[in-house]
Amino acid sequence: SPHAMRILAAFAIFGLVCLAGSADDNVARLLAAKHVQNQYLVEGRDLTVTYSIYNVGTSAALSVQLTDEGFPESDFKVKHGMPTVNWARIAPGTNVTHSIVLTPL
Repeated sequence: SPHAMRILAAFAIFGLVCLAGSADDNVARLLAAKHVQNQYLVEGRDLTVTYSIYNVGTSAALSVQLTDEGFPESDFKVKHGMPTVNWARIAPGTNVTHSIVLTPL
């Protein structure tokens, strides 16, 4: 059904854009994870999504932008947080997290 397709689209892989400072073997290597905290997606009930980005490289990642386009405004209302977030720097061996709370319409 079209509604089921919209739900599947909501869980689509998000885009991650990273410009990493690098020199020879010193590079930033980012691993990204997206975790939906809710067991069920229910219309009108809050949906919490947490993103984690890990820099497993040996250099800082610079100008990192996380954008999730899987929650269209026609199907979800953003209650807390933003679908796009920026980090100026993610140090090597560290991680950052971001959460967003949405309401399915």
